[in-house]
Amino acid sequence: MASRLSAGREDGRAGMFFRQGNTFRRVDPGQIVYAEGMQNYVKLHLAGESIVIHQTMSSLEGILPAGSFYRIHRSYLVNVDHIATVSGNRVFIGGTELPVASQRMEGFLENVVLKKLISK
Repeated sequence: MASRLSAGREDGRAGMFFRQGNTFRRVDPGQIVYAEGMQNYVKLHLAGESIVIHQTMSSLEGILPAGSFYRIHRSYLVNVDHIATVSGNRVFIGGTELPVASQRMEGFLENVVLKKLISK
């Protein structure tokens, strides 16, 4: 199930394609709920399905639009538009609970949560 990911445009907004055998599949960044790192592979969690691609988390992070995705942990990259709740050092996306690394928590709060905070 090894695959390779490449950006449709330099900023990644036009969609990306991943390859599995002779098939190429388009994935728009907005479809990605979160990405889970697994050494040299990444599991993309989309609404209703998951796709395993041959890509490192660092290279995927460089491809995806920076304002839409945030690295909360060395193993997790989340689409900020899909975050339902932040509680303590946890992020809840749908029914999934993901950890926020303590060294990334302050940056996450400043760059994602506090920018969209309405009630102070």
